[in-house]
Amino acid sequence: MKNKILCVLLSLVLCTAFVGCVQPTPSQDPTLNEQVDTSRTQLYVFNYGGGYGSEWLRAVKTRYEALHAEDVYEPGKKGVQIIIEHKKQSLNGTEIKVSQNDVFFTEGVNYYSLYNDGALLDLTDALEKPLSDLDADDNESVLDKFFPEQADYFGIEEEGETRYYAVPHYASYYGVIYNVDLFDSEGYYFADNQDNYLESGDLEDKFITRMNSKKAAGPDGEYGTSDDGLPVTYEQFFELCRYIVKTGGLPLNWTGSNYRDYLNSLMFSFVVDYEGKESMMKNYTFTGTADNLGRVDAQGQFIYDSTPTQISAENGNELYRSDSRYYALEFLQQLCMDDAEHNAYHNNFTFNGNYSHMDAQTDFLYAGIDGETPKTAMLIDGVWWQMEAVSTFTDMIAFYGDEYSQSNRRFAFMPLPKANETKAAEAAASDVKNTLYDAQYSAAFIRSTIEDYKKDLALDFLRFANTQESLVEFTQITSTTKALDYELTDEEKMQLTYFGRSLIELQEKSEIVYPYAKNSLYLNNASSFRQSQMFYSYVGNKEYQWAAEAFRDDDVTAAEYFFGMETYYDAKWTTLQR
Repeated sequence: MKNKILCVLLSLVLCTAFVGCVQPTPSQDPTLNEQVDTSRTQLYVFNYGGGYGSEWLRAVKTRYEALHAEDVYEPGKKGVQIIIEHKKQSLNGTEIKVSQNDVFFTEGVNYYSLYNDGALLDLTDALEKPLSDLDADDNESVLDKFFPEQADYFGIEEEGETRYYAVPHYASYYGVIYNVDLFDSEGYYFADNQDNYLESGDLEDKFITRMNSKKAAGPDGEYGTSDDGLPVTYEQFFELCRYIVKTGGLPLNWTGSNYRDYLNSLMFSFVVDYEGKESMMKNYTFTGTADNLGRVDAQGQFIYDSTPTQISAENGNELYRSDSRYYALEFLQQLCMDDAEHNAYHNNFTFNGNYSHMDAQTDFLYAGIDGETPKTAMLIDGVWWQMEAVSTFTDMIAFYGDEYSQSNRRFAFMPLPKANETKAAEAAASDVKNTLYDAQYSAAFIRSTIEDYKKDLALDFLRFANTQESLVEFTQITSTTKALDYELTDEEKMQLTYFGRSLIELQEKSEIVYPYAKNSLYLNNASSFRQSQMFYSYVGNKEYQWAAEAFRDDDVTAAEYFFGMETYYDAKWTTLQR
């Protein structure tokens, strides 16, 4: 909440730097941030105004306009002008068809709904064409970059042919970001040798000291990797929180205004990581056998069913009785408990409706630096957080110098701890250490009503935005990744922030769940299977969508909430079958 006026002013200056160019024979469109150059052909591009920002798209625009400066698309005009509308808005099929925008990069997309509305242009031929005409070093097509499950989902059968109407856009994961510099300076790492702790019982003896400085192997079970000393289990995560508090720090921060959604998203990330890709996909395909279902007894112990359950569309509600959901609920309950011990794990604003995600990011960045904000070790947020916090980084550089830039500060995306030692051992022994959940249903497409003379231009631009060069550029600008199959060289990785490198490293050791399928139950009820819809519960005749709200406001226990989920989804499933 610091220097907000200065941040706004700096943001305005940066925006002006991007769009303030004077164009020949301009005419002003009041709905846009850029003057229309009537000597060129305009391609209007919508960009969802969320955390990833628009800098990546402006970089694509600059290169594409230069590449086609001499090309003619309309009589009497030469060159192309990409005009970007950067707006936080979700669009339905009707709105897309009548939009001025031609190309869309957005999130929250219900692909089959837009297809059925006739809002999407067929992209197939363009996506199958090799990209070498746009990037000499890229011999793949855009379709070659789809993961198999993406190709299956986005491929629509029409008259014996598979056609494609959208391209996966950015990869969005929720999780825990930790301050590596602070972890290093304060010794927030578990020690390898626990003999001192077994003797003393003192929490301090679980963590590295000058006398016991070797870190534990960490979640991947390997010494000498970046996760050494990080918490391996849920229990260790809270031991870390207690240790940070005991040594005068603040473990966690997150947004108060949207805590329900952010904490729900974190909890669902735990569910996905616990289940693994193959098991988690049952929640969308409704096929396979589930052997991790059960109920909770009066003592809060999870009791497994005596026999596995064969899952189908008719009984998919049984999956809401999984151990993964219960253990994630237990984890979240500890974060949300309203008592002195657990309130010490986070700052005083994390349940305050006036405390935005950007406020939380600002306090995380200033923590331990400005003399006011406590040393905050971790932030619950999405991988896009650094792009949202650009103005704060800029502000800090102005006050404290370049060492406080994105490039020079060290933050990392934490591998999620596992529910117990058994799950931790399984992950450590596997090549797949983690399972990530792509949360935002992001995609790029072209409106079906685009004018004929601009179709080839729009298709070419969409291809250009997905060349290897453009994908690498996106990653280097945003410190995140596109939801496509591509790799960066070691040299290219070095152009990333420390956080960006940590994300790529984690992703390389992970499987990714793309939460969609093509069966009729899913397609007819797609919105019901988004993460915001997957933790409803009935407790005491009250319906909850957000477990954090139930825990914080009404002292509901994880066991009560879990039982209420069974009640809710038993009833819900009947409506989904209609």
